[in-house]
Amino acid sequence: MTKKKPKTPLPIEDWPLWKLVGLILISNGALAIMLTFIPYYHSTALIFGIILLVTGMISFIYTIRKKNWWAGVVFQNTWPLLFFAMGARSLISQLPNGWIWITLLLACYILAWLIPVLDPKLSALLWREQTAPETRLGKGYMGVFMKFSPTIIALGPISGIYLSRHGYYNVGVLIFGIFSCLISIVLGQLISHQIWPKRPWAQQEESETEGY
Repeated sequence: MTKKKPKTPLPIEDWPLWKLVGLILISNGALAIMLTFIPYYHSTALIFGIILLVTGMISFIYTIRKKNWWAGVVFQNTWPLLFFAMGARSLISQLPNGWIWITLLLACYILAWLIPVLDPKLSALLWREQTAPETRLGKGYMGVFMKFSPTIIALGPISGIYLSRHGYYNVGVLIFGIFSCLISIVLGQLISHQIWPKRPWAQQEESETEGY
């Protein structure tokens, strides 16, 4: 008897449209639902979540089908922005003059995306220290993160339930808002560091630099 060759999964470029749509609905859709209901339901948050979800879906499909770099930038922005929007909603609901803090955090988010453009060496340092640290500080941070992150993830929902039952719901929302905004800023720098070197005009800039 001849053995059947195992089927190799299709590369994502060859996926049918319904699979690509389903992937975004599952990933970004979950974040859009959280944005709508955290810390409470709001119709504006629902609309914003739908806009980011549809934008992410269209840009993702265009990136896969057309290999368009700009579409990739738009897509990679959508899910960190969902985190940022969740954090912004939470902070605004708890802090007086919350818009001031959100403006500052938004400036940090934009700066995180611009670091690879403004200072590639600093961007490379930040990337290295967050993925494969070489300094003592980076190694210590990575060791603590790897050791305690499963515990933090497990205790997160439990802490939220505990704080709510004991009248500290506002504290839980505030902590969630801070961490969501920080996650979006860190993701912004990590994603931008990977995307920027792949810009279509990078080779032309390198050749011009070598010419001088």
